[in-house]
Amino acid sequence: MLLDLNEAVMRSMGFDVRRFRAAEIAFEAYRVAPIKPDIIVTDYSMHRMTGLELIEECRKLCPDQKVLMVSGTVGANVFENSAQKPDGFMTKPYSTDRFTEAVRELVMV
Repeated sequence: MLLDLNEAVMRSMGFDVRRFRAAEIAFEAYRVAPIKPDIIVTDYSMHRMTGLELIEECRKLCPDQKVLMVSGTVGANVFENSAQKPDGFMTKPYSTDRFTEAVRELVMV
């Protein structure tokens, strides 16, 4: 449900949205994309690859990639010792207004 809501919010903000249910599929699409996205929104807990692993792999290709991570299972301490950190982090549940503001803050920098 949050995936649908986030997609609708981002489309209303003018973003072209592609969504994936598995980080490894998202990374493959990212790897071959001729133009990288303005922002990646990822959950921490996914299937074979975590959101942190997705960030690490994407930033090997594009070090300045903006990433917003969300999670309902872990807190921000999960990435405090990680070499790559998201640019923003939100715990679930969150409001549409909070999500919109977080995306704006990251892409309008």
